[in-house]
Amino acid sequence: MDDKDALVAALMKKLTREKRARELAEKQLEQYSLDIYNTNTELQSSLLKAERNQTELKFLNDISSEISSDTSINELFNKTLSLISTFMESKYGYYIHVLDGEKKLSGQIAPPDCDGSHASALYRQLSSFLDIDVKNVSHRWLINVFEHEEFPDIHWLLSTAVSIKENEALWLVVPYHQDILDEEYLYVLDTARAQLKTGLNRRINEAKILTRNRVLQETIANLESARKQLIQSEKMASLGQLAAGVAHEINNPIGFIQSNLQTLKEYTKDLHTYSDKIGSAIAENTADDGFHQSLKKKLDIDYIFDDVGDLIDSNLQGIERVSEIVLGLKTFTHGGNEKEFISVKINEVIEQSLKIAWNSIKYDYTLNNELTELPAIQGNPGQLQQVFINLFVNAIQAMPEGGTLSITEERLSNAFIINVTDTGMGMDEKTLNQLFTPFYTTKPVGEGTGLGLSISYAILEAHNVEVNVRSEVDKGTTFSLKFLLDSGA
Repeated sequence: MDDKDALVAALMKKLTREKRARELAEKQLEQYSLDIYNTNTELQSSLLKAERNQTELKFLNDISSEISSDTSINELFNKTLSLISTFMESKYGYYIHVLDGEKKLSGQIAPPDCDGSHASALYRQLSSFLDIDVKNVSHRWLINVFEHEEFPDIHWLLSTAVSIKENEALWLVVPYHQDILDEEYLYVLDTARAQLKTGLNRRINEAKILTRNRVLQETIANLESARKQLIQSEKMASLGQLAAGVAHEINNPIGFIQSNLQTLKEYTKDLHTYSDKIGSAIAENTADDGFHQSLKKKLDIDYIFDDVGDLIDSNLQGIERVSEIVLGLKTFTHGGNEKEFISVKINEVIEQSLKIAWNSIKYDYTLNNELTELPAIQGNPGQLQQVFINLFVNAIQAMPEGGTLSITEERLSNAFIINVTDTGMGMDEKTLNQLFTPFYTTKPVGEGTGLGLSISYAILEAHNVEVNVRSEVDKGTTFSLKFLLDSGA
């Protein structure tokens, strides 16, 4: 009996141990299963959150791509509206332009199977429901509860606006269909709005810059046109001062050409008479040598033959003189394309300038031209001629009682200097300081525009010519022009 009791007691202990072990294993299994469940739940939550974050990042990246593109403001807002509607899983979306209190629907999103009347009815409802105006622009998205029996699936209205001007704003309105609005969506939308505002400001600033550039280009074009007119006017003013002299220089050769032609006409008559009488004598067989010599002497035929050559040479010289003056005037008044520089022989420019001004110089002034053959430069011959004519005219006017006009040169390793010197009245320091100031002149009213030297200075600057002026009262003035040589000269 004692052995049986002991065996039963041992079995009971074993059963108790096994029961406890089973209960412990069940608890461990239950905890393990719970842990697995919780882990799976967390993984699913993390996966959903990661997918959501990926969706949000893609949405913001798409917004950023549109903003950085070169699309117009309208295209940008329409594309942004489409991206926001897709992100919020909204069937609808509206882009509204407000100007001076007037609202205009500039874009909308609607389901493919939705007729236009339904989308328009929703727009009318939300337009009257929301206070869409330029005064109600917020820096964030606005949230409004929306309940309407015609649109039971819409529970919220999300709206935001961006100002363009004081009287102009652009609104985006997106209906939301879910019962609960996740706050995290609003943070993402606020980020998108900030990006949109940045993109809009960039486009507005670019438009302003383009407008200012266009105005600036128009202003530059107007200034360039005015400058050309000013240069041309000064040319005509200089030419007007020299007009009488130029006319005299042209009339002189024309006068002796006319006289020579009249003489040639008379010589032609004598030659015709000589030819006719010789012919008659030959016909009558009386044309002996005595008759021939007598007729030649009577009509001065030998003298006529000698003088005809001189008359023709004189006419050719006169025509060449007129051609030179006309060529000089043509170069002076039509200097070619101002912006195109060509190879220019400065000696020829100065010679042509002297020919135009010669009648004003030759009677009361001594010309001392000591220039040798100078290297060619790149420049505009008409403009350079205008400069030298202006310097010569000013020098003459500075010597009312006569004097000497000298043109000398200095040679440097990389340049040459042309000095134009007069022995006139000279200038004091005050006049020298304002010498190139536009409209400044010491001449009486009506005798000078005050533009000649300022325009000449601008021309020389464009030719990269350094200008130096030395003057002493009652002794004279020297203008020194330093022309740089081309590297290949």
